[in-house]
Amino acid sequence: RCRPRGSVAAVVATAAAAALGLCSGAEAATASRPSEDEAARYLAAGVASYRRGRTGFEAEPLKRAKRLLARAVELRPSGEGYFFLGSTLSLLAKPRSATRAFLLSIAMDPSVPAAHQNVAQLFDDLGNRSAAFAHYRCWVRLSPRSAGARKAFAMSHMWFSEDVEKGARLCEEAVRLAPKDPTVPFDCAQSLTLLLPPDTSTVGRIEGDSGQDGAADGSSSHYLTRILPLFQRAQKISFRAWRGGPAPLLAAAGGASAAGAFIKWAPLAGPTCPNGARVLRDWGQASGVEFEDLSLGGDVYGQRVPETFGGPFSWAGQRYAERGVRVMKLRDIVLSGNEGVITRGCDVFVPYYDAQVPWHENLPHLEVPEAPVPQLAAALWLLVMFPANFFSFLIDELARLAVWLIARKQRLPLLVPADRGRLKGFMYDWLALLGGFEVVHYDILPHFMGASRVASPRFFVHELHVVDWRDAPGVERRGDVFLLPPRWALERLRGLASERAFGPTVREGRLAATTTSRSLLWIRRATATTRRVVNEDDLFEAFRRVLAPLPGPPWRLEVFSDEPPAPSAAETVRLFHGADLVVGLHGSGQANQVFCRPGTGIVDINLPEPHSQYTAHNSYALGLPYRLVMMRGIALHQAVNVTVPVEDVEAALRSLLAGGAR
Repeated sequence: RCRPRGSVAAVVATAAAAALGLCSGAEAATASRPSEDEAARYLAAGVASYRRGRTGFEAEPLKRAKRLLARAVELRPSGEGYFFLGSTLSLLAKPRSATRAFLLSIAMDPSVPAAHQNVAQLFDDLGNRSAAFAHYRCWVRLSPRSAGARKAFAMSHMWFSEDVEKGARLCEEAVRLAPKDPTVPFDCAQSLTLLLPPDTSTVGRIEGDSGQDGAADGSSSHYLTRILPLFQRAQKISFRAWRGGPAPLLAAAGGASAAGAFIKWAPLAGPTCPNGARVLRDWGQASGVEFEDLSLGGDVYGQRVPETFGGPFSWAGQRYAERGVRVMKLRDIVLSGNEGVITRGCDVFVPYYDAQVPWHENLPHLEVPEAPVPQLAAALWLLVMFPANFFSFLIDELARLAVWLIARKQRLPLLVPADRGRLKGFMYDWLALLGGFEVVHYDILPHFMGASRVASPRFFVHELHVVDWRDAPGVERRGDVFLLPPRWALERLRGLASERAFGPTVREGRLAATTTSRSLLWIRRATATTRRVVNEDDLFEAFRRVLAPLPGPPWRLEVFSDEPPAPSAAETVRLFHGADLVVGLHGSGQANQVFCRPGTGIVDINLPEPHSQYTAHNSYALGLPYRLVMMRGIALHQAVNVTVPVEDVEAALRSLLAGGAR
């Protein structure tokens, strides 16, 4: 019910007000009543201060707004006052207090769609998906023509009700409601990538394919028909609608000697790109671009259907055509948005991940940036999507860095994503392992700062160096290879990291294994907010049951954990390099398996959603015998706790050992 009735509204208002430390409506009525003008002045000043703080994410204006708005609703409770108080508390990272304020706003005026929208998003963040679902439903009822509301309700269906297909249908409705809005198809595609299971014919397509020597088969049809068109729709809308960004004054830039200064911009007299973006996918065809192909790719690796235990195999086939690796140098370009998209005039340089880049959030707007934009003489582009995620940083960013260091042996300033001016702690450690670098912080801005600010230019670079992947000549692209770097790049990362961790005696993962004992390494998700294993003791009993009777050197059980203090980068490389078997549940910690020696056995406890193929790909790419334990269920990616199917893990482990794994 979107509108609380009678005493229900009073109870909600009284409870929420008490929790906020404010007068309830009843108490306010009996207190000395000041003039309405005084309450209105506090409200107006609080709203103005909130808007100043939101624009620049400045703490002091937001703190002042909190005081002013709290006083305004104390003097005269109002839905508007509680709404802006909730908005302010949300920006101050006080989600529970913000939720209570929004509930007060709804109790006093339940007809405001934005109040339901905001409180639903807060409930989502707090993990109360049932409450979020109820308010998303209210938002849809109050705004039946809102594509944003319908999209949010679709997401809630996927995450809470587990009715993913209904969520997919609601996404289709949202796309029809806003045919020119790229955010709707893009956000839907991202969620469907995580949650939408393939139809039951997927495995049949893999097993029935006759081209056993090729990598392409019909098994990717799930991604190609249900997900990729949404990404492509968002991309096409964005490129067509873009009218260019601000134009740098190149004559004033002064060449590379001007590095460290700020770029100047030409006055805007109208659209700089009236015909939209000029899309460049083969950068080598663009003027002024130098490139070298380090690896052409083309060979095939992997196994169509992995040996699978537990639930049925539900991903696309796991045979891959090796992609090529190219290093490029671009001149006089602009880097914009949180993803560091690359533009030069109307040219938009599209990287290998192509439609999966949120172009609508990153192409610069047609306005001179508010903040000064520095010039760089030269830099290496390491701005891969989801930069705060350990998996993407290690597997994708560091693979590019390793390729660069081995191929070019040149240390350039690194453009690395930074969260409000700071790198994630683990980034410093891994960059230090690979050698000392000058790191240029590329700020990731929060979306509440506004679309224009988030998409604004961040740097003007005179020589930008980029390592990227490309399809092998004559090989049709497989769309579902996001964050799956080429085998050639992963081998360089393993070799370089191992050499830095052990010294020059080891190259390409060929350090001799110990003969005194063998180890099974378990990847523990101790501090993770999702997918924590609750029956770990039973799992360890199964490990001992399998390993104890085996002839040869004794086995020891080791644990790699995210629990502080976590192992250093060098310790992590040595730990995984020394393991004979590695067992883990789908998560970022599995990224470290790229440091295992060839022949190390992998038991991958994973999810039925097709996106979960990262560990399978990396295992096949690096010569690691692989067994898949497929869990059963929907939306397991966001499950807080999971129970691992111990018998299936035990069977996979026995199969791996019988097949010759260490």
